[in-house]
Amino acid sequence: MPKSLQYLLAGLAAAVGLGWGVWSIVSSLSPPMSPDHLATRNKMHFQCIACGAAMELHVSQLPEGYLAARMRQEPQDGLDCPKCGKKKTCHPDIRCPNCGAHFFSPECFTGDVPEGVKVSQTCPACGTHPVEYYRNRRP
Repeated sequence: MPKSLQYLLAGLAAAVGLGWGVWSIVSSLSPPMSPDHLATRNKMHFQCIACGAAMELHVSQLPEGYLAARMRQEPQDGLDCPKCGKKKTCHPDIRCPNCGAHFFSPECFTGDVPEGVKVSQTCPACGTHPVEYYRNRRP
């Protein structure tokens, strides 16, 4: 076997070993996802504008095409409320990253904001602005 091929194979083996070592160190240092985090993944929180009922739905429980239409910012009706029975009154809301309260921001509605609904860019309970909250906590 030519010397240059031996050097190439040795270099390749060293690179693979180094890559595997870095991967194993990084994966051992990163914390595993908690069961609570995994359970809340891919869920959306909704609130009824008529009765105030709150519900959390997994994306698989949403009507077909709901998420795609929201991503395209198409005007959309709300979902039917399971508590009060009113049609098209449940809309996604925002969870405050500071205190956990839920509230509506203008971004919660893809069309016009329904009459009588209070919307705010900041949490009405503690005054936190979610975008600023996360912006200030970037690494």
